[in-house]
Amino acid sequence: MSQIIQVELHTHEIPRMFNRFCSLVGEDTWLTRAKKVKSEIKGNSSLSALLREENMMALSFSALSSLRQTYGVLPSDVKLLQPFYMALGFAAQALSLMENSDPQSCKRILGRVKGAFRNPDDMRAMQVELLAATHFTRKGFQVAWPEAAGGRHDIDVVNLGSHGLQVECKSVSNDKGRKIHRREALEFFSLIEKGLRAVSTKLTTGLILVITVPDRLPTQFSARKQLGSRILEQFMLGKSIELDDSTDIRIGEFDFSLVSEKMVGNTWRGDHALVDAITGTINREAMMIGGESGGVLVVVQSRKDDSFLGSLFGMLETSAKSQVSKTKPVLFFVSFHGLQGGELKEVGDETGDQPTALRVRASEFLNRTDIDHVVGVHFADRGSLVPRVDSDRSHVGNVYSFKKSYSPYWEDQLDSLFR
Repeated sequence: MSQIIQVELHTHEIPRMFNRFCSLVGEDTWLTRAKKVKSEIKGNSSLSALLREENMMALSFSALSSLRQTYGVLPSDVKLLQPFYMALGFAAQALSLMENSDPQSCKRILGRVKGAFRNPDDMRAMQVELLAATHFTRKGFQVAWPEAAGGRHDIDVVNLGSHGLQVECKSVSNDKGRKIHRREALEFFSLIEKGLRAVSTKLTTGLILVITVPDRLPTQFSARKQLGSRILEQFMLGKSIELDDSTDIRIGEFDFSLVSEKMVGNTWRGDHALVDAITGTINREAMMIGGESGGVLVVVQSRKDDSFLGSLFGMLETSAKSQVSKTKPVLFFVSFHGLQGGELKEVGDETGDQPTALRVRASEFLNRTDIDHVVGVHFADRGSLVPRVDSDRSHVGNVYSFKKSYSPYWEDQLDSLFR
């Protein structure tokens, strides 16, 4: 059975819609999570930006609840609500699914919504499913969630072509392919930041500090702290070295003027491509500590790190072989939630003379004969995650699409999905 999903939201509808969502889901669902996040930030300020980003929905809903408590009802003032359009869009879409489903499906969706507030990964997974469903609904197709009937993929586009279309949604973070995830790197940076900041104020040039561990960072805090102390000692000596445990510490100079104009106070505002060029690394977690005339650019990575795109397409291959039916066409819908501010455009931009890495890997993936049922891949950054609000797109992101029109499962009607 197809399900209705709301793709437009009018400002005057918001107060009543939010009341219904609160009654159905329960405000404690996000208030409890927001309280836990704020407590964690208080205990470790180095994780503040990461925790706020990962739990943006719970924190946004908490702020909306505060507004409702202040005014008695959530106001329909555009200026007050605009920062929360993504959260309100999520509420409207989830609510439309629940209210237009049978009791069993409604209960299942409600469970997913509550679980999504508790787990950022589940929230991102649900967001990308809603994004995909919105995409197909706006094009006039009907969508269904096959999980309600025991299916393994995320969405069915039921009235597309002769057999319909399977859609499998994936939410991918910058941690894909990394042995050291962003949170681990930030926690490790906090151990060495104070020592490096004391040095940076006296520098008249730029220094790089690239730390490459053999596999992962130590799991025990005492071992991490010991490693941090050893790194600081070596940094003070100014000499690169490989430690007894095979951790490589590389120290070198760079022209600080390349990054000085990108520093706003103590915060780095430059793009990651510049970090990669200076340090000779690729898409690794980095920290920039700068004074007036010099600073330290730190990168931590694992010798066993894999290619981001290699890991991504490996995941799609596994899904194509084991998660979807091979007797019907399938489209992958991939959202890069960690890429923003034009970073996906940098990965997928086709304005240059050479094909991008994204296009090359997508072509290799689609050309495989053992997954002929895959008819295409959509890649989107986190920008496009909300419905229209009063006919305005509150977030517009970059989308790159690749199709396999020579697939034996291809039908002409599929072509409309790639325009």
